[in-house]
Amino acid sequence: MQNFNFIRPDNLDEACDLLVRYKDKAKLIAGGTDLIIALREEKLPNCLEIIIDISNLGELNYIKEEGKYIRIGSGVRHTEIAKNKLIEKYAPVLSIAASVVGSPQIRNKGTIAGNIITASPAADTIPALIVLDSILVIRKGKEKRKMFLKDVFEGANKVNLKSNEIVCEIYFEKLPLGAKSDFIKLARRNAV
Repeated sequence: MQNFNFIRPDNLDEACDLLVRYKDKAKLIAGGTDLIIALREEKLPNCLEIIIDISNLGELNYIKEEGKYIRIGSGVRHTEIAKNKLIEKYAPVLSIAASVVGSPQIRNKGTIAGNIITASPAADTIPALIVLDSILVIRKGKEKRKMFLKDVFEGANKVNLKSNEIVCEIYFEKLPLGAKSDFIKLARRNAV
């Protein structure tokens, strides 16, 4: 197993500075559901020097209503999204999608941004977020940019983000009260 440093920054600015400084030699961890597997299977780049743990940054952990928008911090876990009253009221399709992500352990640990940036064709929240016309807020150092979620994907497991950028927030317009939506997960059964 390769050696690397593990750093837990105190705030988002510090995390962004570390990403800019280390570029391709750094990886972020929040939920860690994919990174831990990659570590175990030794599938990380040999140039990796640092893992930046952003799991405890309160700045990335919120769900709030702001005017006509719902804003979700990138560190919010699937279980929190599935059970959140604002999401249930204004984006029920996302609530349902988040409730069927992986296993209970994955839902309790995995984050909304992690589900997005892994760009897995099996990612449950991505179709719901695309239907909601979601926008990502992305930071590189002090600079911020916005991008429609649908434009971030370049293919299976490939996103249009640089290694020194961090998704900070996902937001979308609230659906009108009374709007109907649903989400059905199509997957192979593990047992008969």
